[in-house]
Amino acid sequence: MIHNLKLRREALERAHRRCEKCGCLTNLKVYPVVPFAAGGADSLDNVVVLCLYCHREMCQMKAGGFDFRAWLSLPPAPVVAKMVLESPEGVPVETLRDLLRTLAEEARGDEAFWWGKNEGLF
Repeated sequence: MIHNLKLRREALERAHRRCEKCGCLTNLKVYPVVPFAAGGADSLDNVVVLCLYCHREMCQMKAGGFDFRAWLSLPPAPVVAKMVLESPEGVPVETLRDLLRTLAEEARGDEAFWWGKNEGLF
């Protein structure tokens, strides 16, 4: 968690007081992308506003070696899960990846979406 009050306030303003992954308004905290103990900068570029659930997901993804910026650019896990569960059996992974890429591109151009603003994997 970030202890620099000015940095915390700036991060919350940048995120419009929403989780930068799923858009929820509750249980928000500002976290460093690269921990300060590991050499992360005390700057706005190194912090992210996440809800409790997205922070837990971020920790699991980072522990698995997944790139943070790529993870942040993906739709929230419930969107991905719904897409996978509703797709017909045998749909190639590339087709699902193309659908996710399209969703992320639409999200970057539409203010109604909270996720997909950060370019990364797509």
